[in-house]
Amino acid sequence: MTLSSFLLTEQSPLPLIASLCFLLLALILVFVILVRRAYRLYLRNEFRRIYGVDITPDILPRRNKLRTSNSLVLHYPYWSTAKSDGSQDRRYRHNYLIAPPSFVFLEDFALSCPTPFQAAWLAKTLRAKGFFIARCPEEERKYRETLEHNHRYRTACTIDTLIASFSDDPTEFEEYCAQLFRDLGYQANTTRKTADGGYDIVLTSPAGATGLAECKLYHSKIGRPFIQKLIGANHAVGATELYFITTSEFTNEAIACAAEANVVLIDKHRLNELIDSCRPQRRVDQEVSADECTLSYEDIAAHYPPDAAPPFFPL
Repeated sequence: MTLSSFLLTEQSPLPLIASLCFLLLALILVFVILVRRAYRLYLRNEFRRIYGVDITPDILPRRNKLRTSNSLVLHYPYWSTAKSDGSQDRRYRHNYLIAPPSFVFLEDFALSCPTPFQAAWLAKTLRAKGFFIARCPEEERKYRETLEHNHRYRTACTIDTLIASFSDDPTEFEEYCAQLFRDLGYQANTTRKTADGGYDIVLTSPAGATGLAECKLYHSKIGRPFIQKLIGANHAVGATELYFITTSEFTNEAIACAAEANVVLIDKHRLNELIDSCRPQRRVDQEVSADECTLSYEDIAAHYPPDAAPPFFPL
């Protein structure tokens, strides 16, 4: 009998040995998985005990073995082969969306988050509890931009300085007007820069009334069609207060149209009065608050490829 025929006979112990080895490897693998899960559960409970924050199951806690300083590191999805605008280059068949994790480093912990939204939320939550986490580059950039914006807002006190400050970017004038409303006790949010729905600011008065405001950084007079556009836009919103703000003046036809629809017109003269009334509340050297440089959903979503919709995550 040859060796090969012997190994294939029923008396051969090799199949049994192979089965036992396979079973042993499977048991080792299961044991490693269970130990790893138990360790992560321990780290999760330890993190909650120390910092008082419950992290979601998809956020993986690890030990900060490299002793990285307390910080937020955001990574964004990208295509393995992308066009110049970041969208997928469909000329290549094997082109995948790569989504690296983002990280929050805090003392002994390194927390791996599957999306930058979760990392930003976790950093915001920890900061609110008094733990220091250094600003990431995106937050540092927003801090500098907010500081510059606040300086321009607090030093632009006349129509001439308004035009000089915001003529390069009229959307900044919209935010300036929104801040004036906030100084008067309103809630004010500007619309997206790409949207032109006939209004620039959505308002809620101190009494709870809803309102819309349109802002125009103009030299020439505002005519009736502009007022009609604001009135038409309100048909879909149903706001009870309408405002039109400009650095110029209104034609007689525009004034008559506004009077019929109860639109409050704020020309350059009334705008100057409004600025003067809010001036005591402004300080040129006022620091940027933590909330002002906190990343919003829109801030993070802007870094996603244009053809990869970011998931909704409340921040």
